[in-house]
Amino acid sequence: MDEIKAIRRDEAERAATLGAEVRFLDAGDYQTLLYWLASFGGLLLVYGVATWLPTLMRGESYELGSALTFVVLFNLGGIVGMLLAGRAADSFGAPRISAIWFALTVPCVFLLSVHMPPAVTMTLVFLSEVFLNSAQTMIYAIFIGAAALRGARKAPSGSAAQELAGTH
Repeated sequence: MDEIKAIRRDEAERAATLGAEVRFLDAGDYQTLLYWLASFGGLLLVYGVATWLPTLMRGESYELGSALTFVVLFNLGGIVGMLLAGRAADSFGAPRISAIWFALTVPCVFLLSVHMPPAVTMTLVFLSEVFLNSAQTMIYAIFIGAAALRGARKAPSGSAAQELAGTH
């Protein structure tokens, strides 16, 4: 028992001296970098589309009222997307669904640059947010879940962290 305490004390001292560098010393470096990139790209798309959507739609000669309707549909798509993504992630895994949904976002956002009838454009706006917002949110869930599991594995036996992660 004293050996375990000594090992934990040594690990804590090493972590304190290395600071943030400790996060890059385990085998999850590649995965962590990919999560950061996916999160950055997703946030760039979410906020870029949400900010510029009315301007882009006005540039495509839609009325201001229609352009604002696109923003409402964009946000409603996000709500529907969260509900669908949760179910899909439970069945097939959040990383897989997130990757697929980011890939499905690409044609939807690309097609927004083509002038089409308002009903088709509204459907594309809705679908783009169904996929985009929920894929971005799944990145958070994946990252937080991985961090919780990593912390629970290192936590003392019978701790609250292990109870929450189900690794006890």
